[in-house]
Amino acid sequence: MKTRIAPIDGLRALAVIGVIWAHVWMFFGAIPLKLGPVDIFRMLSFGGVGVDLFFVISGFCMYLMYQKSASHFNASGYGHFLWKRWKRIAPAFYFIVVVECLLYLLTYGHFPIDSFFAHLFFANTFITDNVLSPPFWSLSTEWQFYILLPFIFIHDADGTRRLGRIVLMLIGCFLFRLFLFYFHASEMHSGLTIASDKIWYRFIEFGWGMIAAKMYVENKPLPAIFRGFWGFILAVAIAGLGRLIMVTEVYNHFYAFAFVLKAMGEPVLTFGFTAMLLNVIESRNIFSKLLSLNSMQFLGRISYSMYLWHWIICWNICNIFISKGLVSGPYLIIALFISLALVVPVSWISYKLFEAPYFKTGKKVRIEPDLKKIA
Repeated sequence: MKTRIAPIDGLRALAVIGVIWAHVWMFFGAIPLKLGPVDIFRMLSFGGVGVDLFFVISGFCMYLMYQKSASHFNASGYGHFLWKRWKRIAPAFYFIVVVECLLYLLTYGHFPIDSFFAHLFFANTFITDNVLSPPFWSLSTEWQFYILLPFIFIHDADGTRRLGRIVLMLIGCFLFRLFLFYFHASEMHSGLTIASDKIWYRFIEFGWGMIAAKMYVENKPLPAIFRGFWGFILAVAIAGLGRLIMVTEVYNHFYAFAFVLKAMGEPVLTFGFTAMLLNVIESRNIFSKLLSLNSMQFLGRISYSMYLWHWIICWNICNIFISKGLVSGPYLIIALFISLALVVPVSWISYKLFEAPYFKTGKKVRIEPDLKKIA
């Protein structure tokens, strides 16, 4: 089995729990829970950016995995890399896609062939009539990252050009984001969702993770301001700032420059996530210890299956409550716990069937022999 860095699994657990909470809250119509002027539920919806944390973690882990074989970039090696990535994510994903397509067939009387094939080829971000679980968009973006990743290492066996290439792509990605929100300003000010799910808009999130991995491999510590207990708090605050400037009511206060704030949202958010990640793997503190708890490790290991299954389970549980008129804060919490009680065992079975075989057949590797693994 491959070496794992314990706090990273803990971060995966936080990410997927945050996603589940945000979607349950959304299914309940984003109802408020006020404590004075503060909407507690809306504050907790910060967890909905868990997919962005997943992207940072993916960039970190993929860099660690690929950097050792970077000198062997060729057509055969490229194909082998994509084959391994396909074996890792496709079996569990394809199973839930088939399940949802069959349920759609039973419900509406016809098979969603367009959505089926789009998901089969991880091209679902390129269709407009998707009828399967919306969170599956991230699998398409993840696959686009896999296609791109090896080219960052080409003709760079000694690693001297990687940082420059990553930074250049970060800048290009940010410029794409600026143009995207500038030319969709009216939709943005209306609070409408603007499609920004392609890799050329999302690379920054993976890129931060890759830069963190490069620092980790080269044993370059975080700046002192981001270390220890207060360093983690600062990183969380930066992530929170990134989430705040993505809120319609906030960036609309800066009408002429709203597109700039909107473009900065995920980059600032995921910079904070990146600092959090390095903080908890570089040192022992209360946060790394909490993230390394056995319960967090368990949830982190099955987090991919939890992400795949949570939408269909939570949607059905929440609909039961809503159909009976049970729409309030306490019922939302009950629906959340019932959803988790179902998602976790289903995801554990999915992990055992579709993910564990991949890890059992993988060779045992050490991510970095000169650095102590935090367990």
